[in-house]
Order: sequence, then structure tokens, then C-alpha cells
Amino acid sequence: MEKRLVIAVVLTLGVIFLSNVLFPPPRPSADTDAGALGDTAAAELTLGDTTSTVERLVGRDSAADEPGTVPPPGVRGAAAGSLATDTIVVSSPRYRYGFTDVGAAIVSIQLPEYLDYAPNGSDENPVQLMRSDDRLLGYRVAVGGAMDADTIDLRNVRYEVSGGDIVLTEESPRDSLVFRYQFPESDLAFELTYRFDVATYQVEVSGGFSRALDRGYTILTSLGRGIRTNEANEKEDYHALGFVVRDQNGKITADDFDDLEPGVRIAAEGGPFSWVAVKNKYFIKSFIAPESGPGFGGPNAVENQVATDFGEVWDAWKQNLKDDFGVVLSVDYTAVILTANETFDDKEGTGGIARIFGTFDLFNVENGTLVWKFEHRHAYGSVSPFDFSLGQIGYVGLQEPPFNDSNFRTQNLYWRQRMNNGRSVLIAGVLDATDYLDAYAMASPWLHFMNFAFSTGSATIGLPNDAAVGVAYGTMLTDRFYLIAGITDTNGDPSEPFKGFDNFFSDNEYFTSVELGYTSSQERIILDNYHVTVWHKDRQVAANIPSGWGVAFSASRYLNVNFMPFVRGGFTEDAGSLLESSISAGIGYNTEAFSGLLGAAVNWGRPNEDTFGPDLDDQFALEVFYRAAAGKRLALTVDLQYIQDPAINPLESSIWMFNLRGRVVF
Repeated sequence: MEKRLVIAVVLTLGVIFLSNVLFPPPRPSADTDAGALGDTAAAELTLGDTTSTVERLVGRDSAADEPGTVPPPGVRGAAAGSLATDTIVVSSPRYRYGFTDVGAAIVSIQLPEYLDYAPNGSDENPVQLMRSDDRLLGYRVAVGGAMDADTIDLRNVRYEVSGGDIVLTEESPRDSLVFRYQFPESDLAFELTYRFDVATYQVEVSGGFSRALDRGYTILTSLGRGIRTNEANEKEDYHALGFVVRDQNGKITADDFDDLEPGVRIAAEGGPFSWVAVKNKYFIKSFIAPESGPGFGGPNAVENQVATDFGEVWDAWKQNLKDDFGVVLSVDYTAVILTANETFDDKEGTGGIARIFGTFDLFNVENGTLVWKFEHRHAYGSVSPFDFSLGQIGYVGLQEPPFNDSNFRTQNLYWRQRMNNGRSVLIAGVLDATDYLDAYAMASPWLHFMNFAFSTGSATIGLPNDAAVGVAYGTMLTDRFYLIAGITDTNGDPSEPFKGFDNFFSDNEYFTSVELGYTSSQERIILDNYHVTVWHKDRQVAANIPSGWGVAFSASRYLNVNFMPFVRGGFTEDAGSLLESSISAGIGYNTEAFSGLLGAAVNWGRPNEDTFGPDLDDQFALEVFYRAAAGKRLALTVDLQYIQDPAINPLESSIWMFNLRGRVVF
């Protein structure tokens, strides 16, 4: 076993090294204006994760208005202000904001509660913070690394706007505007959402590209050229003019422009920043970055799944729940049908799961929230998908393991606390270990492969029971290396989750794990990921399951716009796992048709002789699936599998499976 451990670690390190030689990870994007508040105010806001190359989207243009900047198709060489614009006004008793459809920028900020006393103004008019030739926001996108970044200029393109003028009142306190720029002859779009609340001057901004692609990008925007003076004594305003920044370690730095010589630029050093601001005597304009988590966990972790559903079907009433009560939720239903050409008795395994899950800012704790997930799992017939592989085809493995017949259950109920400016996260309570253990981007039984050999541990980990009480912690050790560690009770019971707290402190039967990983950046931790996971499981006395330990490894990378190849595997000593050794390799491919995902993978696995007995045949499994979107709420998956030498079926040397899955989000 020690020899196999050394071989597995060496192979994993080799995959990491070769992958980064052949496909160097993108460096953090940079721009010549980055860090400077200018003309007095330019800032970087990362609002998305990935994008395609500029060459693929729009090509290069040496006549761009800035070095390294490429206008999108249809606006090459367009000068600022050369397009006729429409202005959309958002007003409340506190403010009146004007947005232009060219550039999706703010061109007017009036504050009705304050009067304009500037010499060239009128004390009968409200304060106007924007100069007549200035804009707040407006976007460029830097694509790629610092040494080879290209920049797409979206400041002078015309966006489609979701609606007209908005008036907020106490009876209608919130609303939003959506700006969308569709790249010509492409399915790619750049979309921005502005959200407004009658009770605050703040505007919530979110957005990015319409689909995740292969390269990192940074969205560049601007605070404009300062703040228009509204004072009778303009010199007092100019003396107070300056900028203030707060870095991610909490250090605040301020620079005044009182003694600034004409033509001199001051750079704000120490970025990236958690907020930046331009101020004068009485007013301030600022960008505040939301606290973001490091993204630890797989695609089925509650907050990751909610984030995916949020972008697709987030209705107004859900937004009101979030704003009024701090509740973020998603509701879905998934149905599965498994069939095989040769079975012992039943020809199919069928079942469904109804889930409601989300977060609740229960105590209004900064960067903390209660995470919850409740489910009802049920079989449609006599055999559930969970029981089908072992019980009906003799394959040592599981198909769609969550789809059993356990009825109502509590799957998650834990507190999540982010720390270290989002670089670290602690979760404690009723956990699902598969949310954070050996995770990668195609591990969800709701969205990806049905065979558990292509999910957590490649079926070699002796997992604790669901609803396991415990603690897990993840942190970025550097910009690219991370650590995830956890300890949970092994004897959880989803039907009685709070009994786990007694078990944790009385039974002392634990599952522990430590994962060391490498990623191209914190934002891409689920996409570009290489890790080694070491785990140990104590003996479960009541269940008569022996103790054991094991190692799992994984290497996956999002490449060339649409591809994600992966190699994963593991081995174990005892612990009641399905397989004692397993290696999987495969690929995912995003298709334009039906916003689809094509997946294909192959697995070799050796059944755990301590679980199933000695001298069983090694198994081979091949799976191909295609998931297609049918509108924004429904996804359908067609799945085909070939299984060779099912280990506990002496009657068959090979079996074909044809499976279906449907998921609808409410």
C-alpha cells in the first residue's frame, strides 16, 4: 500500500507539472490604469469568472482608441459620444440617477434633498454630482494574463435595456435595470444588472459574460473624473478633493489632491481593494466589492447550487425574500430512470427528490449565514436508483446514490462564516461531506455523471453517513495553493439530525480528511483544480464497519473555451468502501446547441475485498451523457453506460444501461 501511495502522489504531481507546462494558467489581469483613481478614478471589479479570447470574439484592431483595447464588432473606431443615446431615469425621494444605453453608465446623479450653491449653478436646483461630460462606470474587459492581456472596450456600444424609467416609493421600494450587449454573430453576451432600493443611495451592480468560458477576465470600470462642485466657495471643495481606498487586509489609505500639480498622477498602491472612493467636502462616490467566498466545495454545495439557479430563474418574489428577510432559496425537483438490458429481477430503478435549500442571515452577522437543505427522497417503484446497481445488475458501485427511498430528511443545517476577506471559510453543524471532499466541477449527481465512480473519491472513500455533525475549514494558503480539512461524526441520521451532536461527543467515531490543492486562481478553484486528499475513518461499532484510510487525487482543467478533461482516482485500506482502487478519466464539453453539456468518462475499479470478499473481478465502466436545457427552468439528461465484468454478477460479462434524468427549478 505504501508503494501505491508513493506512485499515486508522484503521478498526481506529474499531471500538475505537465498540465501547467502545456497549458500555463492565466496570470491575474492587469491594465495600465489599474490602481490609479482617475482619470482620477479607475478601478478593477471582477464580476465574472471566465471569458473567451479576444481573437475568438472580435479579432484585433490596431486602430483602437487605447493601446491594447479592441472595440467590439460594429463599433470599431467609434468615439465617445458619437452615438445618439437614450437616458433611463431611476428616481426616489432621495436620488435621481440617469443611465445611458450607450455604455450602460451613469451620466447624472441628482440628490433632491440637497441644493446646488455653485456659482454656475442654481440654489433652486438639486445637487448634481456628475460633470456634464463625465460618466460613472462604463466597462472594459481585460482578457488573459498580465503579460498578454487584450482589452475589449464596451464603453461605447449600445446595450439593450430591460425597461424604461423607474420610480421607487415606499409602496414599490425596489426595482432593477438589466443592460445586455449581444456580440454580433455570436451566442456570447455581456450583461449587467443594476438593483435599486428606495431606502439607500447604494446601487447593487452584478454582471459578466453570459456563459463561462476558458480564460480569466477582469472587468475594468471608472469612478469618473471626480465630483462636480456644488459649493459657493469652490476652493473649499477642491481642497477637500481626494481618494480613499481600503485594501483586503483592512488598511485604509487616503490621498488629497490639494497640492497636486497639473498633469501629475497619483496611484493607489496595495490593491486589490475591498473598496475605493472619491470625495470632496460633503459628498463621496465609491465602489464597494461584496464579500466573496473562496468557492470551496463542489457544484452541489448549497451556496454554489443556489448561485447557479439564481442567475437563471431568480424571480422578483425571491429577491424580495432576500432583501426583506435575508432568505436566499432555491426549490427543485429531479427524477431519474435507470434501465439495463440484463438484470436479476426488476428491469428499472426509478425515483425522485424534491429539495428546498438556501441560506438565511439569521443573526445579521457580517460574512456569516445559516445554510440549510431539506429533501424528500422517494422511489417510484420497488427499486430505487440507489439500489439498482448492486441489487439488480451486480455491479459494485452506485448509480445516482442520493436517489434512495428515505423520505423526508435534513441534508444540511450549518453555519458558514467567511474570514480573511473571503480567503477562508469555516462551516460547522450538520454537514454533507461530499460538498467539500474531493470536489471538482463535474461531481454533481443532479447535473453530471450518474455513475458514482466519476464522483467523490472515485468510489474508494468510506464516506460518513449523510447529515454528519462536524466542522470543516478551507483557506487559500497562497494565491494558488489551498487547504481544506474536516472532521465529522460517522453515524449521522438525516431523519434525526440533532442526534448527531450526541454521537459526536459520545461515540467518538469520526471521519477526518485533509486536502491540499492547487488552482490557477481563487475564482477558478472549481474549474482549474489539482488536489490530493488523505482521509481516515474510525471503526463504526454498531454498523460493524471496520476503520480504514485512503488517498484520493484529482486533476481537472477548463481548456480552449469548451473542454474540461479530468483524471481522478484513489485507493483505500478497509473502511467499508465500494472499491479499494479506482482510476477515472474523462472530459466535459459545453455545446452551443440547447446550452448543452456532453460528458464522457471511463473507469477501472477493483472491489474492496474487505467489503465484498476476495477474488472478485476488476470492473470497467464507460459512461456518456448529454444534458440539454429546455428553457430556463428545465434540464434533461440522456445517459448511456457500458459495464464490463460486473463483479458480483457471475451470469453476465457485460451490461448496457440506458438512463434518463430531468431537473426542474422553481
